[in-house]
Amino acid sequence: MLSTQFKLPGIGLRNIKTALGVFICILLYELVGRPYVLFACISVIICLKETVEDSYVMAIDRMGGTFIGGITGIPFLALSNYWHAKYDFFAFDAVLISAGIVLVIYLCNLLGKKGATSTACVVFLSILIVFQIPGQSLSPVTYSFNRMLDSAVGLAVAILVNKYFFPFEEKSNKEEVI
Repeated sequence: MLSTQFKLPGIGLRNIKTALGVFICILLYELVGRPYVLFACISVIICLKETVEDSYVMAIDRMGGTFIGGITGIPFLALSNYWHAKYDFFAFDAVLISAGIVLVIYLCNLLGKKGATSTACVVFLSILIVFQIPGQSLSPVTYSFNRMLDSAVGLAVAILVNKYFFPFEEKSNKEEVI
């Protein structure tokens, strides 16, 4: 009896558009031979909203957060590298990264970019944590720039997919006057 009342919901249009955006990013990155497609795909997933306008607002927040986190991460990474070249204190990075998170959140609030806070923190963390991996060959500035570029690609794909593939049409609540 219960099984006849249970019905799975269909796959929604936003679900399809998100998957299409990820698909386009993966193909694009394969075609140009660019690494780190993950960051572009994350931007598509986060920024593809119901309407183009909502995607645009999210894209502005995501780019702002990527910029704030990237720019803040550069001097913190330089300080970390300097410290590790002179001292061996295992908890230094935990203290430094935590202090950096405080600064990143503070900057987002100060700049009126509260919607960018989580992205800024993630980018900041990715810069400081990735560069703790031995053998990292990119400079902090290059890495930060690449994260901003990857985010921008994903944001552009999200907005284009949202605008040109099954665009959401808002129904007007206004009655036409004849």
